[in-house]
Amino acid sequence: MKTPGLYYQTPDGRTIQITGSDIWVIEAHQDKTFGFKRYVDGLLHESHALMKRKRAAIAASAIIQGYQPPRALLRCDKPAG
Repeated sequence: MKTPGLYYQTPDGRTIQITGSDIWVIEAHQDKTFGFKRYVDGLLHESHALMKRKRAAIAASAIIQGYQPPRALLRCDKPAG
């Protein structure tokens, strides 16, 4: 029997209990796209559109460092420096 609380079911059917007040869940899909969801106090607070691997790597890096994932990625107009 499961303990009370919020659970997340992965695309492959596994169930994970979500604990803590601010949790990010990264979903890896078979089509090589990634989804990002943020739960605050057990409730879904934000959900981001599926991203391809390169953009997801940047989003994950921002989250790990305590920042929000960027809304859009823009190419540089000219070289830095």
